[in-house]
Amino acid sequence: MRAVTKTLTTVGPSTAVPMDTYIAPFQASIGVVMQGSTYAECTIQYTLDNVLDSSITPYWWDLTTDADDLEDEGYLLLESGGKLLQETGDGILVSSENIVTRVIDFPVAAIRANVTSISAGGAVSFTVLQAGMPGQ
Repeated sequence: MRAVTKTLTTVGPSTAVPMDTYIAPFQASIGVVMQGSTYAECTIQYTLDNVLDSSITPYWWDLTTDADDLEDEGYLLLESGGKLLQETGDGILVSSENIVTRVIDFPVAAIRANVTSISAGGAVSFTVLQAGMPGQ
């Protein structure tokens, strides 16, 4: 799957990025970029429902970060130890910084970002990249 990027400038969810559930092992990287001096709060969400079936209303879960990825005060970290984005404990990412990457290693049908707050004139870019070997 090629990387899919969506840019959000208002409060609300992005359109869903459908995933290929037939690839095994399933892995997807998710990046969130706060553009310029944007302050934003957003949640990365996933669904197990088929977003391509218009007769279904998908249920969305918030993607939370594993405790191993957090420092005591709740920041996602760079490998160098630098802080990138704070998680409030309920899956909401809060930042005026610029990027965070997460990995999902369990199958999901689709991924989206849901912006709950954004500064005037701000923008949040959300990128999903799926990798893996085709299943047999």
